[in-house]
Amino acid sequence: MARDRLISGLSRAVIVVEAAERSGSMDTAQKARRQGRLLLAVSGSPGTDRLIREGTEIVHLSGNLDELAERIRVWMPAMPETSDSAGDGPQQLDLGF
Repeated sequence: MARDRLISGLSRAVIVVEAAERSGSMDTAQKARRQGRLLLAVSGSPGTDRLIREGTEIVHLSGNLDELAERIRVWMPAMPETSDSAGDGPQQLDLGF
């Protein structure tokens, strides 16, 4: 679905928490892989367990969420800094489309 491509394309990382073997979540995960996004999965459902068997990194929700956020920040390239000439107006980010 086009929606799944947009969701993964606008995301820094995709974390699949629960998914059936054939589902929109799995479609989004596959699109995220093709787009070079960080893909993480929580074990416990048929789809997420398949992603993990295929090499997707495991996320433990009982862990520290600050550590998870840091893993995503480290994985992603630095976001470009933006500012306007006055320094007090709205900031804009060129997303390339």
